[in-house]
This record gives sequence, structure tokens and C-alpha cells, in this order.
Amino acid sequence: MLNYLKQATIFFIILFVSSCSSKELIPLRSVNNSLRQSSLSHNSSTLSNNLLGTIAKREDRQIIELINIRNRKRLSLVELNRSYSKPISISISNDGEILVAVVKRNEETLLLLYRRKTGLVKRLIISPTGTPQKVSLNSKGNILAVQVNRSGRWDIDLIEIPR
Repeated sequence: MLNYLKQATIFFIILFVSSCSSKELIPLRSVNNSLRQSSLSHNSSTLSNNLLGTIAKREDRQIIELINIRNRKRLSLVELNRSYSKPISISISNDGEILVAVVKRNEETLLLLYRRKTGLVKRLIISPTGTPQKVSLNSKGNILAVQVNRSGRWDIDLIEIPR
């Protein structure tokens, strides 16, 4: 009887584990197909409730692109996509209203805050000085984590973003 219980227990454990792992991820085909059909190559993504932000490559130039994932429309970001800018990292708040980007302009690497409602871009100054590399905005858009290189040492700075 004890041997039977061991076998039954092992059987149910295997059945449970296999049923948990058999769930498939379901891709959002309409959005994925739209991304693949565009003439752009995408990398470095960020996601809000309704927007997908990517760094996309168009011809020989990289741009920041925002795509409404419900209707697949691309939103204009003229203020961020200057011809002399190369985006490095982006992050967006859950409501999609605040976007933070690290961009290289000429020989300078900048940390930029973009507010979609007003269309204004503001440079954020890092103190002590350093070169920003990656950004991650919290869901509310009020705290920013920035990976900063300071003379070969990598630090993480947390910056409060006033609403």
C-alpha cells in the first residue's frame, strides 16, 4: 500500500508540473505583424498600458517610436527625433504621458524627459556628473532609475520626477 501511495504521489506531481508548463504564450499577432511589416528594425522596447515604445532603425538612422498597441498607429515624436540624435535607451510611464530617453547628440550623451501632453523636452542634469546609459521609469512616472558611468564605475541613480 505504501509503494502504491508513493507511485500515485509521483504521478500526480508529474501531472501537475506538466500541466503548469504546458500553457502557451499567446502573441498579439496584429501588433506583431504590424511591426514586422514596417520598414523599420526594432530593438530596446518599453511598454505602457496602451503604448509600445521602441528604438527603431530606419535606413541608417535610429529613432524613438511610440506605437498605440490598440490601433497600431505610430505617434509623432519630432521633439525627440532630431536628425543629429541617436537614442540609446528609453522608458515610458504606464499612462504613456512621460517618456525618458538617453540620446547621443554630437559627442554628448544626454538624459531627456519628454511630456507627451505638452510636447516639451527637458534635459535632466545628473549630479555628480556622469554618462547616462540605461533608464527605467516606474509605472507612475515619478521615479527614474538611471545607469550612469562615472570614470569607468557604473552607478545607479534614482531621480524623482515631479508631475
